[in-house]
Amino acid sequence: MPSKNYYQSHLEALDGYRRAYYAAHREELLARVRQRRQANLTSYRARERAYEVVHREKRLAKKRAWAIRQRELGISWRHRHREQDREQRHRHYEAHTERILQQTREYRSRNKERVREWSREATYRRRVQTSGGAKAGRLTQSEWELLKAAYDNRCAYCGLKKPLTRDHIFPLRLGGGHSAMNIVPACLECNQRKRTSLWGHLDPPNGCPFHPWVQTRQIA
Repeated sequence: MPSKNYYQSHLEALDGYRRAYYAAHREELLARVRQRRQANLTSYRARERAYEVVHREKRLAKKRAWAIRQRELGISWRHRHREQDREQRHRHYEAHTERILQQTREYRSRNKERVREWSREATYRRRVQTSGGAKAGRLTQSEWELLKAAYDNRCAYCGLKKPLTRDHIFPLRLGGGHSAMNIVPACLECNQRKRTSLWGHLDPPNGCPFHPWVQTRQIA
């Protein structure tokens, strides 16, 4: 029987032999694995569950990295093959129109608030694109919630607790950006009165990480 030193000194040759053997007998070896697993299914599943518990974070990190990589590859391919991607999407939609529409209706009914948020963001992005000097940006839902909490769910101009809307401190038409640094919660009345003018607003009572420079001045 070969010694341990022999294996260590012939690692590359042995590895090449194993690879060649697997390539030549792949189907036979896989059939043996499937047969052995089927014969010991309970113990296999128990070991898999135990491994999942012990290495859960590692497996999740690996899945996330794989998903990010696949998304990057997909985006890269779509950028290089825009016309082909557009044609494929069009053909897929034509072949499955009813199913896609049904899935869309179901998703919208389950995620009404998220759909409204996406619609608002799309509207702001269009306004940024059509406003000559406006700066691109994005306000996430979590940032919007932080803004409202910082202002104690009050209007940043009149200080009253009313249904709140997003108001750009420096208007988009004047080159302001659509980001948390340039947005305050405002009631509909104040938002409509302000329009594209510049108003001073109240200091957030709980502090606000996005507005370190604000000065207290209520509207007239």
